[in-house]
Amino acid sequence: MTRKAIGIDLGTTFCAVAHIDAYGKPHIIPNAESERITPSVILFDGANVIVGTVAKNNAVAEPERIVDFVKREMGKPKKQFHRKFGGKVYSAEELSALIIKKLKADAEKYLNESVTDAVITVPAYFNDAERTATVTAGQLAGLNVLQLINEPTAAALAYGLDKLDQDQTVFVFDLGGGTFDVTIMRIADQKMEMIATNGDHRLGGKDWDDVIVNRVADEFNSLHGETPLLDLQSYQDLQSRALGAKLQLTSRKSTTVVQHHNGKSVKGRKMQNHRRDGHARGKDGVGQDRQGSLGRWHDTHADDSRDDFGIVRQAAD
Repeated sequence: MTRKAIGIDLGTTFCAVAHIDAYGKPHIIPNAESERITPSVILFDGANVIVGTVAKNNAVAEPERIVDFVKREMGKPKKQFHRKFGGKVYSAEELSALIIKKLKADAEKYLNESVTDAVITVPAYFNDAERTATVTAGQLAGLNVLQLINEPTAAALAYGLDKLDQDQTVFVFDLGGGTFDVTIMRIADQKMEMIATNGDHRLGGKDWDDVIVNRVADEFNSLHGETPLLDLQSYQDLQSRALGAKLQLTSRKSTTVVQHHNGKSVKGRKMQNHRRDGHARGKDGVGQDRQGSLGRWHDTHADDSRDDFGIVRQAAD
């Protein structure tokens, strides 16, 4: 029997799958929807289980049918974490297996061959129970899990740091959609040694999205006396706008979130990206176009950022 292996980046908010082609080159495998990444969201629609973008788009409208962020629950016993759908009780690894099944099926469709084996990434700080649960999830999805690879190691390999001529010490900062970890690695003679690692599996980009959503909603409420968060369509729209604003700040110095609800609108605080000094300053304007900044936003909701730097310091120490 011919065996085919894939690599799975099993993320908290998104997953990716790759394979090595006949020429030894790695390639991302697009899913059935032609996307390079698949949302780690599950929708239980009656007897059907839907994983990916469709599930993610229904997360606000049908939260009782949705499972997301399951990676944060890996390793917990069934009595401590479970979800029940259609009369069946699912553990964290069983839910994760549903996501992996989708990834496996999409890979097989794209490659036009059966996929038998997988290497799966995990955070460096995952304990034995969390790692065992990840292996179990892969097995439940019909895969032989060849190895679990720490995400910082995978990142270092992806950048070819193991093939450089000189020895070095590398700091890997991995802030994902739902988890965060930092690792200090020593690379010598093309071998990698993990010196220190630290992380928080309940801190990620989604937490920043939520802060932006709540900030804009508070401004809307202050101006109009009502909140868009109570309307499902407005809430989903605001989530999309918040995510878009965050992504824009990767390439733009500033961006503004405009929110419409119930025939009214608010032009929220202008978020600015001041990379030079790491802290932004803003002024209050007139009317609805009140100038704000990531700096002021940071001052009001700084807990997540403080957690980031605290984790970094602990790893460095």
